[in-house]
Amino acid sequence: MRILLTAYEPFGSVTENITERVADKIQMGWKSTEDELVVLKLPVLWSRAETLLTRALDRLNPDVVVSMGHAEGYPAITVETRYFNIAEGADNQGKVREGGVIRRGGEDFYDTNVDADGLAKFLTHKKVPVVVHGGKEGMTYLCNFAGYVVMRHIRETGREKPLFIFLHLPPDALPFLRLVRGVTKVTEFLVAEARP
Repeated sequence: MRILLTAYEPFGSVTENITERVADKIQMGWKSTEDELVVLKLPVLWSRAETLLTRALDRLNPDVVVSMGHAEGYPAITVETRYFNIAEGADNQGKVREGGVIRRGGEDFYDTNVDADGLAKFLTHKKVPVVVHGGKEGMTYLCNFAGYVVMRHIRETGREKPLFIFLHLPPDALPFLRLVRGVTKVTEFLVAEARP
């Protein structure tokens, strides 16, 4: 199995993006000889992030993709299940997406191809605080962008894989190592689901 784990660089007033730290910690502690973990750190740049993400999907052909976003003020690790054709706000170079959308004429949204409720039950059983969210709140910037780009790529290429989920990580609600453990458990669940 090949797993792609994506994180983002700092943006706006966020001087340290928790997703970079979580990705580094998981990569350093990766012990599986059966499953390969690839970490991709994305820039907070509309066009560049899309290019890097789609290239990684084509080159790596991963079985599982877990994308993460920094989310202060959230009460728990939040499993995002719907990704909208919305791109609001300026990126780290001050650029905005034309028309405020990811793709003109594109689908209004894509849903995850993961059993989010099953994932939430698994995480709860493992004592990982989790919330499942399918609304637009908090899903108009580059976090949502990653989800939309990946799921659009899966649908348009007609692939059955990868399994994809986006997680919002709250650095102010959970200690760092609990976030690391939570993302690790998400990865374990998806790898088990993806195995033939």
